[in-house]
Amino acid sequence: MRRPWGSATAAAFVVALSAAGAAARSRCDGAKLTATGKGGQAGARCVAKGAATGAAVDPACAAKAAAKLATALGRAETGADCSTTGNAASIQAKLDAHVAGVRAALWTDEPAENDCAAAKLRAAGKKGRCKLRCAAVAARRGAPVAPACLQKCEARFASAFAKAESRGGCTTGGDAAAVEVDVDAFVADVSDALQPPPASTTSTTTTSTTTSTSVPAACGDGVALPPEECDDGNGEAGDGCSPTCDLERVNPAVCAGVPSTPGTGLDTVRIASGLEAPVHVAAPRLDPSRVFIVEQPGRIRVVTNGVLQPAPFLEIEDAVRYGGEEGLLSVAFDPDYETNRFFYVYYVDNAGDLVIARYEASSANPDDALEASEHVIITIPHPTFGNHNGGNLNFGPDGFLYAATGDGGGGGDPNENAQNDASLLGKLLRIDVDTDAVTVWAKGLRNPFRWSFDRGTGDLWVGDVGQGRWEEIDFDPAPVTAGENYGWDDMEGRHCFEPSSGCLTAGRVLPVLEYCNQAFSSPDRNTFQSEKGRAVVGGFVYRGCALPDLHGHYFYSDTFNSFIKTVSGVAGGDAQNLVDRTADLDPPGALAISAVTSFGEDARGELYLTDYADGEVYRIVPGT
Repeated sequence: MRRPWGSATAAAFVVALSAAGAAARSRCDGAKLTATGKGGQAGARCVAKGAATGAAVDPACAAKAAAKLATALGRAETGADCSTTGNAASIQAKLDAHVAGVRAALWTDEPAENDCAAAKLRAAGKKGRCKLRCAAVAARRGAPVAPACLQKCEARFASAFAKAESRGGCTTGGDAAAVEVDVDAFVADVSDALQPPPASTTSTTTTSTTTSTSVPAACGDGVALPPEECDDGNGEAGDGCSPTCDLERVNPAVCAGVPSTPGTGLDTVRIASGLEAPVHVAAPRLDPSRVFIVEQPGRIRVVTNGVLQPAPFLEIEDAVRYGGEEGLLSVAFDPDYETNRFFYVYYVDNAGDLVIARYEASSANPDDALEASEHVIITIPHPTFGNHNGGNLNFGPDGFLYAATGDGGGGGDPNENAQNDASLLGKLLRIDVDTDAVTVWAKGLRNPFRWSFDRGTGDLWVGDVGQGRWEEIDFDPAPVTAGENYGWDDMEGRHCFEPSSGCLTAGRVLPVLEYCNQAFSSPDRNTFQSEKGRAVVGGFVYRGCALPDLHGHYFYSDTFNSFIKTVSGVAGGDAQNLVDRTADLDPPGALAISAVTSFGEDARGELYLTDYADGEVYRIVPGT
């Protein structure tokens, strides 16, 4: 007996459609492709959960997927010239029939087949989603689908299918080609339904000269285009945006002339690739044209107006021990960087110790730092172990530089550093960059690799990587308080660690969010989210210009799972309003975000994320 197949799960297999010719139509068709892919992602998850457990697809999951798809398609058609409209139901019917056929070919009811069948179904779904992304990009450009993009989709499908079969326990084998034929036939069917060929017309060819032009930046027109840093539509001085459209102070001029998009729909755009182990992104507060990317081996790269510069900004490989959790880990720019050109780095030196140092940028070339200008503020001994280095620097709203250190490594903080007031390990440190004075600000941290201040409120958010059971996010509302104790290693998350019961809890600040480590399970695991992970990546509260309705939402991820989620607000000690943004932020085409190591923030408050595995950096942008 075959289990009933929910119609919404078919959305996982939406495939590429042809690009339209007219600009408006291409824009709408591209939006529908993207919207269908977003809905399909939700359906794919329902399919995977059902197949993996040998159970029917959860009706609530299927209904949610169907509703999301229908809503997204309707939104794409609103106010736009589409090739076709009002055909969501017919497309859904085609999807149902197609998916039923693929399911019948791959899955029976034998429990031993569950893992294999689920993996094959996911592979087919990913192929459809991948091709859809290729087609969406082509549609928006009014160009044919790029063969290279489609070839990547095919290669990934073949690899995933073969991997599923290599595990054994499959009822069917060697049927990848047949599934591909089925999917590709469905491509043509849906393509014809959504983008029918245009009617024949008679055209007259004339000889003419076509000139391609771009809109130049015109300071004072109210639109900030490079090389303008801002454009408030007037020539007045003293309002933060100078008469020559240079940014003089952050608020409110930082968003002057920058378009905004209502709603909270999201997408990602790749801004850099070919990087080696990117681990951090930052920018000077008055420089909206550039972001700086930290490469773990000991380099900092510059992206100017979306273009990765070929020459590194800083090269200190000889001073850095690189490997595992060691390397150059972050950069922070002085609040007065435009005048003093100072920036600060956190790295592990060749002795394995933690170094916080100041460098200076060249006055002759703003894209070049002076390696010989290094001034070491502090070196923190980090003996024995190479892990748990912490590594993040941020300037606080009080103008001090803050650094978070790990507990020194090893399992369970064997040297008891995190609770030891005499040790600088497992601490949040406050640094006076004028005097190099270092103060222990907070303690009880394990490995706070990524953390941030909310630029709007001054609140502190800390992602602290767990031992083996709980990943946690800590929170301290502004004004941040000296002397806080975040609990490690008495506690891991909200739970006793040492000892496993009856531990010291008095005076400990409990996390506002926690989730299970991959190797652990607990009845409390679903308090905030069901997804597990292995290394939480703390992010930022969004305060950018492009998405005002997203203000106040805190982003976080996990390096090994790479989900991306947001919460907004804290009440009763708990983070509120958790939203999974993973599907929305899945990049276009054959691109994929595989291992998030950091979020970043530019001068305008727009957010970025680093993909360590693929050597890429993405910017979060408004969705279609």
